[in-house]
Amino acid sequence: RKKYIESELEAARRWSHKWGFLKTPLEQLIEDEKKENTKPKIQLPEHLQVQPVTPVEKYIKVIPSPPVPKTTQGFIGWR
Repeated sequence: RKKYIESELEAARRWSHKWGFLKTPLEQLIEDEKKENTKPKIQLPEHLQVQPVTPVEKYIKVIPSPPVPKTTQGFIGWR
């Protein structure tokens, strides 16, 4: 029992060394991130620019399903 209490006290002493970074306020972390985004935008040449996204409907055609079969044998290979 005494050993357990000693280990708890030792863990409490080591906590700030291992996990002290968790005590940093959120506002300070966000402020540090905002400072890093000061890079100027570079205009790329036309052949290196990303082309606009082509809609999926142009490549994938979905046709309506055939009517539901009236017999159970018709269900085989229906879809």
